[in-house]
Amino acid sequence: MENKRRNLFQHAMAYGAIMGVLFSVNFLLSTMGKVGNILSYVAVGTIAYCTYYFTCLFRDRECEGALTYGKGLSYIVMLYFFAAIISATVKFVFFTWIKPDFLSDLLNQSLLILEEMNLPNMEQSLTTQTLETMLSPIVYVMQSLWMNVFTGLFVGLIVAAFTKKEKSLFEE
Repeated sequence: MENKRRNLFQHAMAYGAIMGVLFSVNFLLSTMGKVGNILSYVAVGTIAYCTYYFTCLFRDRECEGALTYGKGLSYIVMLYFFAAIISATVKFVFFTWIKPDFLSDLLNQSLLILEEMNLPNMEQSLTTQTLETMLSPIVYVMQSLWMNVFTGLFVGLIVAAFTKKEKSLFEE
């Protein structure tokens, strides 16, 4: 049992690194404007396909062709967790050293939208303060890390149903 847990962990870590690169490419594409946003959809499709493919690899290589729904779900959540760590690191480097004005520009765009909404002054100042906190590099990165893990949970609920496979009655 210990060996199977280690295999799950090691497999999720190894393929989570590949997924982390895909998550990072998706993020970088999304910062490049309209062309990058269009290509970002291709990256999302690639991530969805790789989730299914890596789970099938795990089932066939590490689980001898049989995978329960729960084990598939836990594998996918761990896969996304490791990918999220790598992606969060890339985002932190991006926001801190590569393009440090990215989040402040995003904050300014958000504030312009708030001004157009004509909120009362008290609500607007509270919202501005909240946005300033949320759009600091470390807070933004931590939020995206957990959002990626929750996304993995939701994706896992679906993909695990397609990748589960019972052991044959005739196998021992």
